[in-house]
Amino acid sequence: MAEHTATVDEMIFALLAAVSNAAEPAGIPWMVTGASGRVLLLESVYGLPEGRATEDVDFVVMVQDWGQYGDLVGGICRDSEFCRDPKQT
Repeated sequence: MAEHTATVDEMIFALLAAVSNAAEPAGIPWMVTGASGRVLLLESVYGLPEGRATEDVDFVVMVQDWGQYGDLVGGICRDSEFCRDPKQT
């Protein structure tokens, strides 16, 4: 598989590192989607023209059950500055 690099904003890099650090040891597959995924792959790596951008980062994870999801969220929160808003249910 070819290796590619892209320049990433520090905050986005910190978020992706937090997700990776929580997901990888647990064997949870994940990937970046949405506009951020397009920017990282098509614009940064392949040099295609810029498209519509958003300010959020979308990613998907594939967990076995809600317990594993809770562990993932807890891992992201425990090891980084990214935590669930207490107002969310």
